[in-house]
Amino acid sequence: MTLNLLEYQRDLMAHSLKEEIDWTVMNDMLKEVGWIEVTIGAPWSDMTNKFISEIRNWCNLNISGHHRARGRTWLFENEKDAIMFSLRWA
Repeated sequence: MTLNLLEYQRDLMAHSLKEEIDWTVMNDMLKEVGWIEVTIGAPWSDMTNKFISEIRNWCNLNISGHHRARGRTWLFENEKDAIMFSLRWA
């Protein structure tokens, strides 16, 4: 049973590392083609599911272009969207 738990933990860590690497690579590529990065100023302790849901709902109502997010880092295809987001959340 212990071996299965260790394998599970290893797989979970490997998946987490893969997601972080994929995000970093995609983030860099998008910024190279003109996307704008905005970092939310809220501390990690404020990043609750309710808070993130509020941000996503706001984006659905106010952002016209594509956007991506991970943690406190958000990327916007349109400069206007990035500015509006910054004024509200950064």
